[in-house]
Amino acid sequence: MGLKGLWMSLMVTAIHARVALAHYPFPCSEEEKGKAAQIEKAVAARSAEGVAALAQLLGDANARVQTAAALGLMRLSGASLSLDAPIQALRGLKEAKAPFLAAVAEVALTMLDKGTPVEERRAQLVKLTQSQEGRDGEMSTRRAGTRTAWLRRMAVEGLRELGDRSVLAALEDLRDDYFGEMDDTFDMRSVAVVAFEVWWGLRSAGLREDERLPVLVAALSQGEPFSSRWCHAACRVLEAAGEKAVPLLIPLLASKDRRPKLWAMRTLTHIGGKEATGPLLDVALKDVESEDSVIRSVALNALVWHLEKRCLPTLTRLATQSQDAHVRSQAIWAIARLGDESCVPVLKSALADPHELTRAHAAAGLARMGKSDGDDALLACLAGEWPATRAAALEGARHIKDQTRVRQRFLEVLRGGPEEGKLERDRLERVRNDVVRELLSWDKEKLRPLARISHQQAQLRRSDRV
Repeated sequence: MGLKGLWMSLMVTAIHARVALAHYPFPCSEEEKGKAAQIEKAVAARSAEGVAALAQLLGDANARVQTAAALGLMRLSGASLSLDAPIQALRGLKEAKAPFLAAVAEVALTMLDKGTPVEERRAQLVKLTQSQEGRDGEMSTRRAGTRTAWLRRMAVEGLRELGDRSVLAALEDLRDDYFGEMDDTFDMRSVAVVAFEVWWGLRSAGLREDERLPVLVAALSQGEPFSSRWCHAACRVLEAAGEKAVPLLIPLLASKDRRPKLWAMRTLTHIGGKEATGPLLDVALKDVESEDSVIRSVALNALVWHLEKRCLPTLTRLATQSQDAHVRSQAIWAIARLGDESCVPVLKSALADPHELTRAHAAAGLARMGKSDGDDALLACLAGEWPATRAAALEGARHIKDQTRVRQRFLEVLRGGPEEGKLERDRLERVRNDVVRELLSWDKEKLRPLARISHQQAQLRRSDRV
């Protein structure tokens, strides 16, 4: 096979790989995604045709689609459009069996009632948020998903659209409200303390950064790690603020409440810098021994990303003694990145680890340090079961001294050598796709030796047949 032929075969395989990715599973059906696109288009049009399309979707057989259409209509409440058709349809949905659909219908009717002054509509929505039913008690109560809880939640959606600072007190009062079902399949926001997100959205308007940051930091105690969409958003703003947020976050590291502590550790890990890293590692070195698995994981992540030599004894112990394969692989990855000669013994011992990703990280680390001890393990990991294993092996293979051996291994994978013949078809296809993506990053001069090897092997096979 010449260089041109090899290049063309790589391109064909790459195209096949992209097609396969189109089947990645999403949390909603293809039909629902299509309807969601229709709703967004209808709202954006802000026209009579868009209103008619939303009214039609209110009659859909899927309650999730009906609810999304009603929420879309609420976004048009301030537009100068006739809403008579959807209002009629919404009246028929007030008694729907699905509690979230019945709730959104009632709130939407309040929002779309242009005969009532905006002040009165706002007051009605605030009143809906003040119900205490389902707001306290055990988790089972929160899971109940009562109609009243859904009314509070949908009322918050309405107040978001009104965007009036006068409702801040009502929204702030809801920041611990889980709005019914914890496993809400509609959009997963019931665990995200929706009201606090809206409260921040309104409160932040016109505030200076030094006024916003304390609000954001205070909010980190409200969301469960790490399911809160609101806290994720708050962390992103704090991360963007960088060093300015560090003095506000460091005190949270000593919190007895795991929620603010975990969010602060995560945010400081992303911010980095001398002022953040010192206190963060002091806490992480202790918390990596915590009985709380989430705290252990976040602490380990901090050690891994802000690696200092003082972390090496702890990481070495985790790499050699932990019963958790994920912990061992993370620890070895960090040790390998440290790249110190003192790390070589633990990396060599990790080549025998039963976990393939741990072996791949250890072998890649040795290769980067110019050691050939892990070459066999590294090339074997190219056919690993997990994408992370194959990615680590491909990255490490770039550092193997004997690149002729690497090229031969790539050809074995692409052609289905003896070892690859033992793999399941789907896995072999994924392995080949990974190798192809790696080869596509090479320039043509680097590919020439691979073409020569391929040509020599083809000649040998022909001579064997003769």
